[in-house]
Amino acid sequence: MPVRLLVVLGPQVLGVFLVILAITRNLQTTVLALAFLSACVYHFRICPVSEKAVEAVLGRSHVVGHRGASRQAPENTIAAIRTAKKNGADSVEFDLEYTKDGVPVLLHDDTVDRTTDGTGNIKDLTFAEVQQLDVTAKHPEASKFKGERIPTLEEVVKESLQLDMVMYIDVKRLPENSAETLLNLFQKYPDLYKSAVIVSFLPTVIYKIRSGDPDIVTALSWRPRYYSYNSVDGEPKYTQTWKHVLMSFWDIMYEYVLHYWLWYIEGVSAVNMNNHCISREYVKFWSDRGCRMLVWTVNDQDEKNYFSNTLDVIYMTDDLPPQS
Repeated sequence: MPVRLLVVLGPQVLGVFLVILAITRNLQTTVLALAFLSACVYHFRICPVSEKAVEAVLGRSHVVGHRGASRQAPENTIAAIRTAKKNGADSVEFDLEYTKDGVPVLLHDDTVDRTTDGTGNIKDLTFAEVQQLDVTAKHPEASKFKGERIPTLEEVVKESLQLDMVMYIDVKRLPENSAETLLNLFQKYPDLYKSAVIVSFLPTVIYKIRSGDPDIVTALSWRPRYYSYNSVDGEPKYTQTWKHVLMSFWDIMYEYVLHYWLWYIEGVSAVNMNNHCISREYVKFWSDRGCRMLVWTVNDQDEKNYFSNTLDVIYMTDDLPPQS
């Protein structure tokens, strides 16, 4: 293990050693248990992408259109991506979902209710049915984008490559399907290796993708209370008290695992974090571990200046007004 990682992981290894020792009260058993855990970590760990390869992608990304320029155009559409490019973004983030018949498309929610004139779960609608939906129906600028529809993932990838934009592909669910889809896509479009980052809250997604191709740049998303609350300051996800308590406990455990072990095992290149929880110390924490920082969603101009100029991190924004 490199000296740098010994310094970073040393306190955690010592902590695990003391916990096992306290439980077993036997030094020999503790050493054997720690050796076994270390062997498991070594076996399952995926080495990170080289710094040069990460720089080729993240080094040219500064301003990311969140779901495209989603205030200026309907989110997760070709129009939103073109608008983001036109209005000064060098990168774009979009969300991967699947129709009933397995077509990978762009959609953030589980349902089409919020962003289209239709109703229902995306997983219950065929691609042909999805194509009939008006994706501009509920956007303030709907009249400017008549005929826009929910695009396929491949359509958006081809458009983003043509526009020379870095892509942040956010995977919400279906780790197996998503890994297969994305691995095939990288093989079909090799330019993605220097133009795309796979992002997900789900560590299984990142691990499956990096197991299949360790040259793909990835980022783990995280925010406090992710498993127990709908947002940082929102309502609980579960009405049952026992389930809420269980998920709250898991949030505490997962926060520790993510910050001290998971990033290392999965070999992620960046961490995608909610803008309410960023500080100089937190940026340094991840920098010491060789991980860059992405921040969502930054719409206030003073915040944009702070994250870009002071903290020097990549930020995602819904608001990309026309450049003067």
